[in-house]
Amino acid sequence: MSQPVGRSIISTPRPVSANRRKFLARALHSPQSPAFPARAGAVALTQSSAHWLAAFDKAGVPAGPVHSVGEALSHPQTLARGMVVEQQHPEAGPIKTIGLPVKLSETPAQYLRPSPRLGEDTRALLAEGGYGEREIAAMLAQGIVMEPAVA
Repeated sequence: MSQPVGRSIISTPRPVSANRRKFLARALHSPQSPAFPARAGAVALTQSSAHWLAAFDKAGVPAGPVHSVGEALSHPQTLARGMVVEQQHPEAGPIKTIGLPVKLSETPAQYLRPSPRLGEDTRALLAEGGYGEREIAAMLAQGIVMEPAVA
């Protein structure tokens, strides 16, 4: 029960009824509860992914696995869709990169060159954006942008 005292309210504990206890217990187990993800994760870790996928399938609940990056990149569907593309890099040799997710029959993707090294296109992109040589040099000197180290 709350009682007004001056401008503040002092709250005194009230007994929790059986109905209120049931409500609180349900609320704690609700997916909207902030504690729910941790509890659900703890339960999920008690069995394998295959176990949970079979249980969900049996119950008619649509579900699929969450793959690690390595699993996703080597998955047969990923490879069948051409989502992993091998390119020749001038310094690193053959490298695997991510393919374009949109597949168009009339205009298929063309992979003309591998991704640039970190900072490789900095000067060209900044110049294309309207920055002059002095401004680019200042950004490089201040560490705002970078270029690849000269070998």
